[in-house]
Amino acid sequence: MVGKGVTLVLLCFIYGALAIIHDVPWVDVEPTSRWASFYMLDPLLDKQVGDITKAIGAYHAGMGFVEIGGSRSFTFELLANNLTHAVFPTVNTSLPAEEAVQWNDKLEIHIENGINHTLWDNVTYVAEISGTQFNQVHTYSANYNTTMSYYRLLGAIDTAPDPSTTWFEANTCQDYAEDVLKEMDRLHVTWDYKTRPTRDYVYYITKKPFEVSMDSPVWAERIEKFYELFQIDQYKSLDAFIAAFTKYKGMYGFVVQYEDHDKYWALPWRSPFITYTVEEIEWLPPVKKDV
Repeated sequence: MVGKGVTLVLLCFIYGALAIIHDVPWVDVEPTSRWASFYMLDPLLDKQVGDITKAIGAYHAGMGFVEIGGSRSFTFELLANNLTHAVFPTVNTSLPAEEAVQWNDKLEIHIENGINHTLWDNVTYVAEISGTQFNQVHTYSANYNTTMSYYRLLGAIDTAPDPSTTWFEANTCQDYAEDVLKEMDRLHVTWDYKTRPTRDYVYYITKKPFEVSMDSPVWAERIEKFYELFQIDQYKSLDAFIAAFTKYKGMYGFVVQYEDHDKYWALPWRSPFITYTVEEIEWLPPVKKDV
C-alpha cells in the first residue's frame, strides 16, 4: 500500500512553505524579438531530502524563456502559498469537527527575472518563439489564476475495469507547465526538442467518488479523523507515519472541493490507494529523427 506515490505525498507535507510569492513588474517584449523556450524540472525538495525524489522521478516543473541575441530571461512557475497545507489541512481538534479542518490551498503563478540554473536540474529546449507568441504565453499565465486558483496534488482514477476512468485531475506545477506547452501548441510553435518532455502523474485509486458535507456530523468526524493522520508533529519518524497510515481502517479517503471547503469528495479507495508514474507527455509530437 505504501509505494512511490505515498512517499511523494509524505515529502510534500514535510517540506512546509514552498515559497514567498511576489510579482514582477511587467512590460510586453518587442513582437520581433526571438526567444528560446525551455521545459524545466527541479528535483522536489532535494535540499531537504537529498536524492530521494530524484530517484523516483518527482520534480517541480516550470518554463524558462531566454532572449536570443539579448540579455533577458524569465522563469514561469506555479507555486502553492504553502505546500504543506495545500496538500493537507491543519486540524484543530479543540474545535467542533465541522470547523476543525482548515485549508490554505491557494496558488499563484510566479514570474521572475532570470533562470536559476543551480536550481533547475533538468532543462529541455523545446522551441524558438517570437516576441508576439511570448507575450501571448505571458497573458495566458497571468490569467491562469482566474480559472485555476487552488492547488491539488492528486487526481483520482479507477483502474478497474480497464480502461481506467478519470474522476478528476490534479492541479500542480506539472499541470501548469504542461498547460503552457498546450498554449504554445495552440500558437503553432515549431517543436524542436531532442527528448520529449516528461512529467509525473499522481492519482488516488478509487471507486466512484461521492459528495459529502461538513454539515453532516458523521462525515465531519470521518473527515477530521482522516486528516488527523497527516499532522506531522505527532510523529517522531517517517516510519512512524507509515505505520499509522498502514493501520488506518477507514473505508474512505477525502478530497476537498475547490470552490467550497465545507464539501468534500469521499473516495471509496481501491488498493494500492495511490499510484505514481513518470511518463512522456504523449500529445507532444515524437522526436524528429535525423535524416
